[in-house]
Amino acid sequence: MGAVARRCLAAVDHRLPYARVDLVASDDGPLVMELELIEPSLFLPQAPAGVERFAEVVADHLDGQGS
Repeated sequence: MGAVARRCLAAVDHRLPYARVDLVASDDGPLVMELELIEPSLFLPQAPAGVERFAEVVADHLDGQGS
């Protein structure tokens, strides 16, 4: 399933600070249910360390915008 998710992400801007691919197994192989490029709730209360990590990712992403 990872290869399908990587192909989905390759079809969009690879510099996105957040993306999620939801897949489901089928008799014909994995099917994409959703390609989410924004998330209104990052579930940060459930993973307090995620706040710092997300801030680092956003800062790194913004630093790369100028190059």
